[in-house]
Amino acid sequence: MNLDFILRISKLYQLQLTETEARELYHLLEEMRSLNFTHSIQVSDYIVDHKLGYKYPNISGIVRMKDGNAEWDLEGGFPQEIYKIICRELNLSDKRSRARPIGYKPFQQILSQAKFWEALELAISELELETCDWCGRTGITYRDEEYTLCQSCEEQMFGD
Repeated sequence: MNLDFILRISKLYQLQLTETEARELYHLLEEMRSLNFTHSIQVSDYIVDHKLGYKYPNISGIVRMKDGNAEWDLEGGFPQEIYKIICRELNLSDKRSRARPIGYKPFQQILSQAKFWEALELAISELELETCDWCGRTGITYRDEEYTLCQSCEEQMFGD
């Protein structure tokens, strides 16, 4: 990675980037330069179409946009500070829309949440659901030597 480039960017735009964000920004700009895009939406579309959220998860994500009363999610978007750098460095223009960003969630955060839900689904799928001996409901149960009980019945019989 070109350290001089990152230092110049940080100083020029008065932006504090983590090392990971700086590396991703550098590689994103290098990759996009050769594509000769003219509008920022082309970069966003390219990121989504080529699944580059996995490659640049800390600087790209989903931007919540608003125009009047309408709100929507723009996948492949950037936080405003990064967006400004990308547009200036690649000489991009926007569509002159009145829409403005009102929120941002990086792909890294989305991927972490997805991994959590996948793990939870797997754990749930591996549970054995049984019938409570006392109330007859089927669900996650507690077993002791004599009974199979649901949580509610277990609390009623034995307390907290």
